[in-house]
Amino acid sequence: MKRIKFISLLSLTLLLAGCGSTSSDAGTVSSPDSSADVTTSYPNVTLSVKALASEVEIGQSVEVRAIIQGSKCSFTSSDTSIATVTVQDNGVRANVTGVKAGKVTITVVPEINPTVSASVTINVIASKPSLRDALKNVQQLDSYTLEITSNKKSKGVVYVTENAIVYDDPYGEAVVQDKNRKSVYGEMVTADGKVVYLKKSGQAFEVDNAELVQSNIGLLNKDNFKGTKEAAKQAFEVGEFYSFDAINPAWVTDVKENKNVYTISGEDLDEENNPTYLNGAFVESLLWKIADPVGYASAVATLQEDYYWSLAEKIETTITVESSQTLSVEVTVKDSDTTFKIAMTDINETTLENEDNDIQNEFASVTAAAPVVGDKLEAGIAAIKTDNYIRVNSLFPDHQTEIQYTTYFTPNYVFHDCTAEFANEYNTHLGSDTEAWSDAPYGYVKKADGIYKFTYNEENQTVEVASTKEDGTDATTTVPEFDKYFSTLSTFDDATGLKYAFGNEEEAIWNGRSTKYYTTTSRTIFDEFINYYAPEDVEDVIENTKAGFGVVMTGTDVTAVHGTVGFTPFSGQDNDITKHTYGVDYFVLSDFNQATNNHVDTLLQAHINK
Repeated sequence: MKRIKFISLLSLTLLLAGCGSTSSDAGTVSSPDSSADVTTSYPNVTLSVKALASEVEIGQSVEVRAIIQGSKCSFTSSDTSIATVTVQDNGVRANVTGVKAGKVTITVVPEINPTVSASVTINVIASKPSLRDALKNVQQLDSYTLEITSNKKSKGVVYVTENAIVYDDPYGEAVVQDKNRKSVYGEMVTADGKVVYLKKSGQAFEVDNAELVQSNIGLLNKDNFKGTKEAAKQAFEVGEFYSFDAINPAWVTDVKENKNVYTISGEDLDEENNPTYLNGAFVESLLWKIADPVGYASAVATLQEDYYWSLAEKIETTITVESSQTLSVEVTVKDSDTTFKIAMTDINETTLENEDNDIQNEFASVTAAAPVVGDKLEAGIAAIKTDNYIRVNSLFPDHQTEIQYTTYFTPNYVFHDCTAEFANEYNTHLGSDTEAWSDAPYGYVKKADGIYKFTYNEENQTVEVASTKEDGTDATTTVPEFDKYFSTLSTFDDATGLKYAFGNEEEAIWNGRSTKYYTTTSRTIFDEFINYYAPEDVEDVIENTKAGFGVVMTGTDVTAVHGTVGFTPFSGQDNDITKHTYGVDYFVLSDFNQATNNHVDTLLQAHINK
């Protein structure tokens, strides 16, 4: 038989206070004065206390409320070196401010009955960083696990380690498929620092001749396969799998929120209906793809493009700073009212070893396949590196009429043949806000001690070479470096691997012109192309970019290379962001190894390298 334990009235009062609530009947308390028999009577009181949070950071405050009718209360801290108390609203509530890390008890006593009390425990913790600083801390971690849930059901796990990123779908299915519809489960760094896809052949992972990962920043390696951190220019510069390293810390706020919960507002518009926070849209898109890759892919398919602002409009996203190196994420898809949660666990303890499969050891002897680049693309790059070709420059002074002039690129000089006829036609079509064309045909020639500018007199058919060389040039300076030939772009430098940002198959991207290009959405390549051809067209904020590189061949000879770049700025039709329009620049390189066939070549021979 269970025994019933009787406790004293004083013990009962203390027990209830520890639970955060207490009550009393009207009572009497004897006076300690032995010379008189005086008693004090107190009214019946019901008291409870509520803290709006169970923990508070050092330097921050949390509110504690007394729930009682008809009485002021006193609030005291069990240790003022841990937390202090400031009473508010005439004794109804108090602000508890953290001083140092530790636990403290806040006791509340009503004025009308001091025999009653209630208390609550507050945990004072170290100050958490801002979202930006916390993200920087996370990006220094070697490993962590991202557990994804929705309605308390697992939706998958992302294992982020020093040498791999692996997605583990709860149903054992691959998150993505390659172009041959082969299941891809993650990315792995090989012994020589290359990054390959994790694929399965039957139930076993493929380890021989694994496919290298091509991305918008080229072939991935051990230094960038998880993301480029503060160097990221736009979303999805890595492969199909990524971590928090894919987010540039500058894309999130460095203003600290007291509650450490940050709402990402990538869909916000300004008064002219233009997006105000493109970086926020990047962050939301990245987090959505981690939390709900299937739903994200479906949304992209309906848009036909990765318009980040439009994607951000479909979701609501918050990031909570749990600690100095721990984040949690919630992504709510508005149409389905489904919330996905991403929780970080096993920080710096995540490995790929488990009972069924040790991926790390299984891939210890992996062999990476040779990089793949289209044969025509390689031929086009080789033709450009001759530094001997003609470029047809297409300009649109009134944004409608196309006006062209020719530039001759040779190893020893460059000649911009912008004739008087071209200048007159260009100026005829100018808009009111466009500067008139005033340059006569001109160029630069390599002499023995540096680079010199020259001008061409059309009427007399003579050249005049400047008497002083261009600033910053010397005997080692080459004309391609000085005037930025196409060959000098890092896009075509094998060391950067940027050419692997292009697709391996030709496809059409713009109507008209050449119809087939090797294409990429690399912002780095876009910047190089646009700065090579039309640097004045670069916008400060660009939502989406495309670049194309088309090669025309006759037999085994390259006869032309078509270049094109396009971007989506925030100046849509009638300032309506839903009506995206691309700005496109286009140029053609041709006559490879024949650029010296022009009317200044003979005139310049007396100056070249002299």
